[in-house]
Amino acid sequence: MRVKILDKFWELEFGRVNSDQAGLCDPPDKKGKKMIIRPSLRGERCLEIVLHETLHAADYYKDEEWVAEVAEQQARIICRKDVLERVLDDSRLLERVAHILAKHGYTKE
Repeated sequence: MRVKILDKFWELEFGRVNSDQAGLCDPPDKKGKKMIIRPSLRGERCLEIVLHETLHAADYYKDEEWVAEVAEQQARIICRKDVLERVLDDSRLLERVAHILAKHGYTKE
């Protein structure tokens, strides 16, 4: 999927990365740049790595330790029950989530 960060575009995909990586982000000046996230990641860890790579895209030269810490803290905050309840309190977003869940075999009980 194509994502835009600070007026530049990356192709965000879930695919193979080195065994020691959870994700990677090409520099903003690279032509045909990509962000790749390890496809086995799920839940809060997946969100953390997506945030991590988008932080690199926003400021490619930011210290790795800073990026890792901020992404982890952001993911933890976003995944809190009170935050998720407010984020998901939008009928259009809930419809999108329901569509994705149905696509993966989840149904309402």
